[in-house]
Amino acid sequence: MNSRFKKINLMTQQFSDIYAILVLAAAIFIFRGGWALLAAFIVLIGSGYLTLKLRLPSRRLILQAATISLLIFLAGIAPIVLAAIAYFAPRIVVYLYYLTTTGKPPHDIKKIVIQRADAIGDTVLATAAIAPVKKLFPGARIDFLCRDLTKELVSDHPALNQVIVHPENKERLISLFKERQYDLIISLWEDPLFPLAAWRAGIPYRSGPLETKKYGWLYNQGVFRRLSFATHQIERNFDIIKGIGEINDPPLLDLHLSEANKESAAWLLPSSEFIVALSPGTSGTNKALPAKTYRRFIELAADKFGCRFIILGGAEEKQLAEEIASESDLAIDLTGKTTVGENAALIALCRYHVGCDSGPTHLAAGVKTPCLVIYTSKAQKPLTWGPWGVPHRIVRKAVDCPLICATRSCQSTACADQITAEELLDEFTELMAGRGITGVRETKRYWAAKSLNILLTQNNEATAATLKKEGFNVFLPARGKIDQLVEQDISVVYNPIGKTGLAWRLAALLAGAYLNFPPVIINGDRGAVDNLADLFLEKINAQHV
Repeated sequence: MNSRFKKINLMTQQFSDIYAILVLAAAIFIFRGGWALLAAFIVLIGSGYLTLKLRLPSRRLILQAATISLLIFLAGIAPIVLAAIAYFAPRIVVYLYYLTTTGKPPHDIKKIVIQRADAIGDTVLATAAIAPVKKLFPGARIDFLCRDLTKELVSDHPALNQVIVHPENKERLISLFKERQYDLIISLWEDPLFPLAAWRAGIPYRSGPLETKKYGWLYNQGVFRRLSFATHQIERNFDIIKGIGEINDPPLLDLHLSEANKESAAWLLPSSEFIVALSPGTSGTNKALPAKTYRRFIELAADKFGCRFIILGGAEEKQLAEEIASESDLAIDLTGKTTVGENAALIALCRYHVGCDSGPTHLAAGVKTPCLVIYTSKAQKPLTWGPWGVPHRIVRKAVDCPLICATRSCQSTACADQITAEELLDEFTELMAGRGITGVRETKRYWAAKSLNILLTQNNEATAATLKKEGFNVFLPARGKIDQLVEQDISVVYNPIGKTGLAWRLAALLAGAYLNFPPVIINGDRGAVDNLADLFLEKINAQHV
């Protein structure tokens, strides 16, 4: 399918769901009466409540199937037909809109704004897009829109004319865009506020993540990103840039620290000591390790290598940091005392950085400090968020958790509790011995082994041994198919000697409702591929694009 029709099909999704629901509700009321609409509403609310209470995905699917059947019974034939028409009608609207979209921006445009008004790590990764945009439009004025928290990370970038703090208000953002009269906005964050504000402000060229539901149609540059967890976030950003011009250079983090931040860091940190930066907090996408685990790791590392630690983070990490540093002179607590820019400068002066997959880890990558990265949740994968372009080691375990992974709302700490201080020390020792992972191909293979849980549908001992040797977590069929795929966060269902059966294919499809991406089915021998990680990455990207 070419990019033209991909865009049409994707844009259809922006309209179809909500229109079909509204038409269905109106049709039920007209054809079946208010009692049917009220009953359907009660069924939906009750189903939603019960779904939250059920842990096992298979039971949720049974409940959802029963809900759909009951809604069809309540609605009748006429409302269902009208809803179907409402679902497919937007294809015509979207196609007509597509015919009126603007072509690629000319190279002599004057004003550009790059938007990544998100978290610390996201802003660091977005710096890789600045130089390529300047190369595509050398005569343009380029501004960067970000949060007040992260403005220090881009304020000294030589390719930027001005850093603008996100006003956090739609009308003020629209006024800002109108006042500055931008010709092109490059939106790297999937927030509907920015394409809507750009459209209302009359910015003629709007580039962003087209695949985003509900508002992707507001972009007019035809950007179609690779929807795969095997694609790193920095590569997804580059896909957006490639939608407006040809880029041949590889993506590189481009962090520029201010002299003021460097001076503050030098004053705080004596350069003669062996100092390791520790960032124990998370942004919510991972669970933080318990204080006792970090405290034990600090003791082990200090005893073995003679190092000391500084603890970095915001005020929200203060309590955790105090628990880690209590009753010890091996760690200095600086949480809440430094800015994000100063933290980056401090990490640059340290020998190593240790922390969860969060903003400070990407700061470490941006200043080229080797890092040990801890992943606790099933949902976060190094293939998507690994430290870019810096020697590193990763601690990530296959957690057999019965819960669907939603780290911001999950109350369980089982994933974090299973990681030990000794495991951290083992990987830290590898990092210090110069065995940090570097190189694009080696890094991708390493991330694949740390990200992908493989389920073998056939108990093939040779294949299982090869997978384990390459570092993968390998599972065999053990219980209900859908429940196992979700609980063990299976990424690949692999049959090395034949075709995967229909039952597993159906289970993988249904399990996709509870995972960020459905498990990929891979059949047959590896062929000419000398590494299974390469085979898996190739197949995952092919099936998810």
